[in-house]
Amino acid sequence: MTEKEFIKLKIQDQLMIVFESGEEIASRLYAGFSIKLYSIFDFYIEVWYIKNENKVDRLNIIDTEKVSRLYSSAIDITDIFK
Repeated sequence: MTEKEFIKLKIQDQLMIVFESGEEIASRLYAGFSIKLYSIFDFYIEVWYIKNENKVDRLNIIDTEKVSRLYSSAIDITDIFK
């Protein structure tokens, strides 16, 4: 599946695919959100949870440069650049 195909799906379908086929590789906290980073197919997805409400707020496709900047201290990203 490509990024474009993924974006066209309903959010419920996106979540199902991420949770069933994605690999959680990192997490971070930001402004009251718990953000989980998943690797799926050939791209990365952030799932933004509202901690106080225990629900998903949004999913974002995130590029490799942002993964490097936001998660470099949390994960080993050396394989991304090979």
